[in-house]
Amino acid sequence: MRHTELTLQSSKLLVPGAVPAKLGQLQVPLGRDHHLLSAGFRPLMLLPGSHAADFWTRQEYSVLEAQQKGIDMAQSIVDVATYILERTGTVTTMKLQKLAFYSQAQHLAQYGSPLFPEAFHAWRGGPVAPELYALHRGKVLIRPGELSSGDSSALTDAERALIDRVCSALGGMTGAELSERTHVEDPWLHAREGMVPSAPSDAVITQEAMRSYYQEHPVLD
Repeated sequence: MRHTELTLQSSKLLVPGAVPAKLGQLQVPLGRDHHLLSAGFRPLMLLPGSHAADFWTRQEYSVLEAQQKGIDMAQSIVDVATYILERTGTVTTMKLQKLAFYSQAQHLAQYGSPLFPEAFHAWRGGPVAPELYALHRGKVLIRPGELSSGDSSALTDAERALIDRVCSALGGMTGAELSERTHVEDPWLHAREGMVPSAPSDAVITQEAMRSYYQEHPVLD
């Protein structure tokens, strides 16, 4: 399945006098207020059928909002995934996605804020972040160093400690076992409400759904 080049149309992120400037596979508005890039914005790799403008706006606004509130946030899910691989060694791509998902869930439950801005989608095999998927598409296993755009040094000591705890608690499970766990938890189930198990879906698992559920049902005992 090929990725699609998309153009941002949402007015929510346009700045006065901005002109479009192409970045990777997405066009974003740039101008004198080029805080979008300085905030750590990354081009998105979205699958056909995704609502690009809404997806970009929802994710990237969370970066700006976090900065305005003084909340530390890792630059991207790729930075988090890079650190997970440094810690766990070679894992399946399914397991990497799920450890990243539960790291995000734990951060939302513990601090009320996201660890990274990218959203997870309720795919058949469990939560998947398309930006991370784009970097390991076609692979079953992924090794440390294979996410060349990731930078684990972007994470704070507290963020690393949280990820360490998640990996220690869940690292003994396989990717399939972690996927099965997500399939009985409300964030994935509610995002796929009304769908048959085999149906493809690009429905977003919202950060609020994750925060509220995992505060009541902790990832870590």
